[in-house]
Order: sequence, then structure tokens, then C-alpha cells
Amino acid sequence: MTSIKNFLDTAELGPVMLGSATFELMDLLGDPDRISQKSNPLLVHYGDLELIFWKSKGAKKQVLREFTLFVTGNSPRLPDPVQFSDWPSSMTPTMAWLGHLSNMPPSRLADQGGKSAQFMFPSGVIASTHGGTLKALSVKEKETRSQPSITIPAKDEISNEAFREIEEETLRVAQAGYYRSALLIGWSVMEALLRQLARKADQEDSMNSQPHLLLKLLKSSNALPLADYAALERLRQIRAQIAHGMAAHVTQEDIQILLASIEEAKTALKNRTRIHP
Repeated sequence: MTSIKNFLDTAELGPVMLGSATFELMDLLGDPDRISQKSNPLLVHYGDLELIFWKSKGAKKQVLREFTLFVTGNSPRLPDPVQFSDWPSSMTPTMAWLGHLSNMPPSRLADQGGKSAQFMFPSGVIASTHGGTLKALSVKEKETRSQPSITIPAKDEISNEAFREIEEETLRVAQAGYYRSALLIGWSVMEALLRQLARKADQEDSMNSQPHLLLKLLKSSNALPLADYAALERLRQIRAQIAHGMAAHVTQEDIQILLASIEEAKTALKNRTRIHP
């Protein structure tokens, strides 16, 4: 079982996460209720859960790119591995209830017209509502394409000098007490290093992925230990809040963690090894 709170904070529905391979995930969830006739994209249904897999050009395998949980009643129909332990069976789920559950509040996206609206959590989970009542929860790779990010061409590398200059700027801004700005500056280096780590880990298909998916792919390929993933995912969510103009608290310790992670990533790239906690 999993929890709705964990899903909102991580965009992971138990074993269901973006980047998961088709048959590995189906093996964990069991026999689906329906499978589409088309294979790319491949739509797989488990009760109220819809999974969409596709293989991008040049990719080695078909992976999960989008999934949606449709809320059709008080208790969603789900396979056992992704049943919620904290779903409110005695009430209709609302956006207000979801907002209280998450560690980080969502931002409102463009209204869909009438009483319909969408909200995005820092993790990337999108809540669709009508009249305040929850109708669907989804995670879509394409929905994150508009978020600010750094993309490194596959054959290009950022020079050590450029890394050093940005790190020094991060430290100067942090020493002046502007921790939010320091996180935004420092994260640009971290994201660039993560993309280079993905290349070293033979995750070429992740090179143009957004940060939250990039972190998940590195974790699933064992290129990023769980402890480092948790710390970086937390900083990524804070950074996303800041980038969307939301209130976020950043401490000196957060900047120290970020700078330490940058150094570990640089060492891992140099030695062609995984990052160690």
C-alpha cells in the first residue's frame, strides 16, 4: 500500500513512477483490465488508473511517460500494490483536503472554464477539480516542459571554470543571506551535473527530461543513492516553488547540502562512479 500524502510529495504511486519500464511495472501490478490496440503509445488500465507508455525516437525501451488516477467515487479502484492507506472513504475528496495533506502547497494553473480548475504540486502531480471536488490526479512528463531548466547538448560539456564561477556566485549570495537566490543559482550547476551523470549511466533518453524525472531515472538506474535522491528531490521541490513565485523557506543548511552534493557529483563524474552518500 501507499499513501496519498507520499504521492503528492514525490509523484510516485508506490512502484508507479515516470520512467518505469512497461513489462516490469505490469509484472508488479498484475494483469490489467484493458490494454490499447496501439503499442506506441500503449495505454494500460487498472481500474481507475490509466498508464501511458511510449518509446521515444532513439530510446532503447518503452517507458511510462504519463499516468492518471480518475476519481469516480469515494474509493478509487486500484491494484493492491498501489492501494491508498489514507484515502477518505467517508467523504468526497476535495482540493482543500489535498492542500492540507501535502508538505508543499500547489500552485493554481489556468482555469479550464466554468467550475473546473487545475493545480500543480511542486512534485509535478496535477490535481484536476470541478467545483472544488477532486476529479483526477495525474503525472505527465509533457506538463513539466514549460518549467525552467538547463539542457546540455549530448556532445557538449560545461567547463570546470564555468562550474566554479557559478559555485562561487552561489556561495557569495548565500553569505549575504539571500538563500533563495543562492538555491536558484546553485541548482543550475546541480542540474547540469545530473544530466552528465545520466549520460555516464547510459540514460541518454533522459537527457532532455525535466529535473524531477531526471532524478527518478538516476535513482532507478542506481546512479544516485536513495539518501542523495531524497535530499536533492527536497531541494528541487523548494526550487520549483521559488521559480513559480510561491513562498518557500530556504536555510543556510540547505545551501550547504546543495554545494556538498555538487562536489560529490563532480567527483563521481571524474571517477566515472556513482555518487556515494
